[in-house]
Amino acid sequence: MAYNTGVAFSLFADGETWQRYGLSAFAIIVSGVFAWMMSTLHPRERLTAVAYALIIGGAIGNVIDRLRLGHVVDFILLYYNDRWQWPAFNIADSCIVVGAAILLIWGWRQPSADPADKTAG
Repeated sequence: MAYNTGVAFSLFADGETWQRYGLSAFAIIVSGVFAWMMSTLHPRERLTAVAYALIIGGAIGNVIDRLRLGHVVDFILLYYNDRWQWPAFNIADSCIVVGAAILLIWGWRQPSADPADKTAG
């Protein structure tokens, strides 16, 4: 188990107290923007809605830890061949990464619906 006061890979972990509230405020703002974007989706855009929900859920999960404890609890640690180790993470981090990956991959697969966009199609 590891305690992370920063963000991914412990970036900004040395910010004393600002990271607790600053990073939490940033995550709440981003979650609000994603929630608004999700509310504007067409009902057929289920995969995009799932991606937004994963990102929002992961961000809010980390905010709860950060505000309640002052740090995020990371408890998943992956090793390979007893020499290679991936940095510790948690389920909320996994949700954020999977949601972002869905948005990136799905965004590249979807053609543009904008008739002014001459590169589509």
